[in-house]
Amino acid sequence: MRNLISGMFLAFSIVSYAQKEIRTFDIFHKGKNVGKLIAEKVINDDITDYSSRTEIELHILTKINVVYDYEVSYLNERLQKGTVVVTIHRKEKTNVKTEGMNNNYNYYSDGKKLREFKKEITNSVVKLFFDEPIGIKEIYAEETGEFQKIEKETDLYVKTAKSGHKNQYYYKDGNLEKVEVKGGIVEFSMVKK
Repeated sequence: MRNLISGMFLAFSIVSYAQKEIRTFDIFHKGKNVGKLIAEKVINDDITDYSSRTEIELHILTKINVVYDYEVSYLNERLQKGTVVVTIHRKEKTNVKTEGMNNNYNYYSDGKKLREFKKEITNSVVKLFFDEPIGIKEIYAEETGEFQKIEKETDLYVKTAKSGHKNQYYYKDGNLEKVEVKGGIVEFSMVKK
């Protein structure tokens, strides 16, 4: 009986472990390691939860500490809720949320509803760390609450924000290997550990 219970516990542990994926990236600015990103995907039945935490410390004229926290939940492959909190020097800079049911969504910033829209969201930026966007033409950006164009080029995908900034995603055998972020003033690379 003890062996049966031990075997069942081991099987349950293996199943539980198989439901969780973690991706870790080092962040580089001008060749220097300036931070890390840890992304996690947890599947429980019809619910898939994604989270990512990015910590960056740069020296551009002065020392800059930036932390990005993403918490995104999907139900049956449809976005249900996504929050993004950005802090600079431990002070909250951005606090946004997307909430939805079916294809109706509201986007909030600091608790104030900025817009609502009816459009199915089945792919968003946080999913790019786990899934190659094969055949996808646009992706939802949780931080800005906008749909962005994503295009396959020879060996990479280019995501273009409405501002015109472009990020490049490099995949190998379906796994994200590197991201080139061109977000305006500061450009950096994220490389899979």
